[in-house]
Amino acid sequence: MSHPRLYAGHVNRRSLTATVALAALTLTGCAAAAPEEDPATPPPPAAEQPQEPAPTPAPEPAPSAPAWPESAAAPECEDLLDPAWATNLHAEIDGPDTEGEVEPYWIIGPAAQEAYDASLFLTGCRWGIYQSDGTFSVHVMATAPEVQAPLTDALAASDAYLDRDDGYVSSDGTKAMVYSRDVTYGIGMGYAHAFHSGHWVVASGTLLSPDRAAEVANMAMAATVETD
Repeated sequence: MSHPRLYAGHVNRRSLTATVALAALTLTGCAAAAPEEDPATPPPPAAEQPQEPAPTPAPEPAPSAPAWPESAAAPECEDLLDPAWATNLHAEIDGPDTEGEVEPYWIIGPAAQEAYDASLFLTGCRWGIYQSDGTFSVHVMATAPEVQAPLTDALAASDAYLDRDDGYVSSDGTKAMVYSRDVTYGIGMGYAHAFHSGHWVVASGTLLSPDRAAEVANMAMAATVETD
């Protein structure tokens, strides 16, 4: 019985088919199943950082009150000037009458007005001749160095004022700063400022010349300082 001749490189068709099938089965059994991918899980939300409270703004410091003299006071009008001096000024003079601070007509100029607004009114006194325009007045305030300085600088720099050297001198040798001038409001009058140890005196009036106004301011300043 004769057998089919096999040639090199020739493979029996059935053997080849069986071999391929076996190999495929082997590969299928050996290959590990691919893991099923989980759906994407969103990352946990980031923990919220604690919010620091906004810093509380520091309160603005309250403006300090001006440094008045510890015993800021003025004498009574009867004690502010020597009555004999007023009588010598004019025989028919009356007063004194007390004046308030309702209308400071005797404050002249913006620097004086600013200083007055920041000062402490102590007293006001007026003398006059009955039924005439002849009057004069004295007003006393307590003021602070930082309030006084801009005013005295303005007075010293003004051509209208005379920077006087005859100011009242206290027992400790301190001399008052005194400035005087002539003012015309339809009628002329003398006008003077005096400053000493935190006190401010304004003397003015139609019965006064600038020199007389400075004299009155000095007398009122002496009475005020020596009362303290």
